Amino acid sequence: DIDAGRAEAFAGFYYEGAACAGRIEQLFGDSMTFDETPYVDRCDMVFVDGGHARSHVENDTRKAMRMVKPGGWVAWHDYHGPRRARGVFDALNALAKTLPLRHVAGTALVLWQRPLS
Repeated sequence: DIDAGRAEAFAGFYYEGAACAGRIEQLFGDSMTFDETPYVDRCDMVFVDGGHARSHVENDTRKAMRMVKPGGWVAWHDYHGPRRARGVFDALNALAKTLPLRHVAGTALVLWQRPLS
């Protein structure tokens, strides 16, 4: 669990002042116990920046893919390679065998767009 002070410090950090800031809901907590049901098929984008263990990445990915609406995007952070964040690297490489994931060159980001149909 993330403590309240840390959550407050990071809330809105990257998007504060942006035109879309009012449409962003930033969630903190344990993603392993998070109930995504209220968000299923409702999100334009889900940014996954959680635990680096493969089981956490797989859990967060399943939930993010359920939450994003058709045409929406899932973005994962921390795709660094096998020496750092090994679980992220392994989970996304496995997923890329079945889905068209895109690594953003020069970054630690990977993107997937949910098909419209």
